[in-house]
Amino acid sequence: MKALFLAIRASDLDKVVSLVTRNSQLVHSVAQQPPKKDDGQSPLQVALKTGNFDIADFLIEAGADVHYIERESVNEWRAPAIHDAIRAAVFSSRFPGYGGILQNTEAQFQRALATLRNMIAHGARMEQTDSYGNTCLMRAVMDACQLDLAPHHVELLTDLRQVFEVLLEAGADIHQRTATRDSVQAQFGHKPVAQLLGVRR
Repeated sequence: MKALFLAIRASDLDKVVSLVTRNSQLVHSVAQQPPKKDDGQSPLQVALKTGNFDIADFLIEAGADVHYIERESVNEWRAPAIHDAIRAAVFSSRFPGYGGILQNTEAQFQRALATLRNMIAHGARMEQTDSYGNTCLMRAVMDACQLDLAPHHVELLTDLRQVFEVLLEAGADIHQRTATRDSVQAQFGHKPVAQLLGVRR
């Protein structure tokens, strides 16, 4: 099991394929610390959060649980795999860094977005929440708010609109509330991120 997680972190697709081909149940294994940040996570989650999208797609096709959420984690924040895919897509967008230099290419963003679409195609549900009650759409909004959504950042806004279009088309609801969170509309309808949701401020 440890060998699988090491191969994922090493971006070794061939090794991952070899291990899972020999033992298909490895896709359902759960990471144990070290490292602590992986504890309780599935191979799919580790692939997503490390940006190994070819590995993530292979694991999905091999039967990885797209609904999995950490159950044994020592970490306080536990999130379902689809949230990891959303975060990966948002932070693979063409956001400007130091000196205005874009941190990712359009190809890098599209690769991350393709894996997000793949998870949805395999049944990942938009109503899945993390341990704080955040929905998929809330996850995307909170992550997008960490980036500079200024009107002149055209590439970034173009990419993020695609992320939100995918989520909304999959059934994400700007009015959905949870036991601990108000809706995206109520919390963010007056903020710059609203432009990505088709909400008039």
